[in-house]
Amino acid sequence: MSHQRVGHHLRHLTKLFAALLPACGQSVDEAQFTQNVCVDGAAKVLASTSPAVPVDYVAMRQATLVSRAGEPEQVSGAMNFDEVGQPCATAVDMTACLDAVANAPYASEFLTSSDEGLLALSLLYTRGDLVGGVRSFDELAAYLGDIDTPGDAALIAVMSRYALRCDAPRNVGPHPEGYVVFTRRGGGCGEGDDVYDQVVLVRADGSTEVIEEAFVEEGDPACTIGRLPAGLCRRPRARAASPVGTFLAQVAELEAASVHAFTQLAHELALHRAPRSLIRAALTAAGDEVRHARTMTRHARRYGGRPKAPVVTAPPPRALVDIALDNAVEGCVRETFGAASAHLSARTAADRSLRADFATIAREETQHAALSWALHEYFASRLSPRDRARVERHRRDAATRMERELTAPLHDDVHVATGIPRPREARRLYRGVLTQRHQST
Repeated sequence: MSHQRVGHHLRHLTKLFAALLPACGQSVDEAQFTQNVCVDGAAKVLASTSPAVPVDYVAMRQATLVSRAGEPEQVSGAMNFDEVGQPCATAVDMTACLDAVANAPYASEFLTSSDEGLLALSLLYTRGDLVGGVRSFDELAAYLGDIDTPGDAALIAVMSRYALRCDAPRNVGPHPEGYVVFTRRGGGCGEGDDVYDQVVLVRADGSTEVIEEAFVEEGDPACTIGRLPAGLCRRPRARAASPVGTFLAQVAELEAASVHAFTQLAHELALHRAPRSLIRAALTAAGDEVRHARTMTRHARRYGGRPKAPVVTAPPPRALVDIALDNAVEGCVRETFGAASAHLSARTAADRSLRADFATIAREETQHAALSWALHEYFASRLSPRDRARVERHRRDAATRMERELTAPLHDDVHVATGIPRPREARRLYRGVLTQRHQST
């Protein structure tokens, strides 16, 4: 499938999801944006920038800076996730230039915290024999000069740690004071990790300001549990007197939403003439989720929780590649980890009644995860090489995001009663059980 067709499917899904947002709450006015500066759905904006002085090569780099008492600062996880041009392309002394590139420091003012240390973002560029870096706002201003292109504005937003909405049809537009950039704040995974769409004004002098913000969804403490359907309206959850009741009520709602997800999946598989065994397995999974929702509703009520019925606006039947993309994230990543987490809860939950029910849920969720991987293989056999690569990239990106998101602890009572792993345990479980599974395919 051509790059244009890939873009077509991305736009189709974006319009579909955007059409559902008004029923769930506020939304940003997207008419103010005129173009999308991302590349293949990723925040790679360097090709759209206009440096004050042209360069042969520029790369956006990230690394974790780890500091320990009495030891020099160490760098780990260094990577380039956007680059344009060829390093040292016009250098006279190529060897010296490449050595300087290899030894360029990663420390910078563009920092965010992580459990391992500080994530540092920087630019590295070459111009002739010069190897330069952008590791501060002053250096970024000098590198760009006038903010006179949408790419310049997007780069400032990205370096300022705003998450560009690359999934939107358009994400940058003109403004009387400069440009507006469409971004998103929050990951939605964990207590308090609420998600907001934001409009960031990037002025001609490079300063930034959030001038519009719209609530998208509340952070989900049960974000690793179950398969979510397209068209699910994520609403603020009802609070119970007990944090355990609040948590279990949310789990019950997500289990009920999974019923819609599997029913929708079975219907779409039938429309695409998939093997009957896969359709039957999806319907069986829907029946399992009915029991899971009832079970978790009962437990939630024991702790004072009052689960809500999920609100789902079923989308029209999707193209096979869109179903495959959804399955890669909801099934091969979220559901697979949810099954592993349920097995842990079945062993460690302090609430004996919960522990017994988690044992049944864990077995059935493992069957659902197995179905997801079987579907992943089936879709691969039906899709073009380009779409297979796109689905695989989507799955691996989701796996990487998931590990980063396993950082928000719940109330201690929730961890104890349910056996839901704490962040450190969750990441260890993810790396030990799931990362190997993802990397083996």
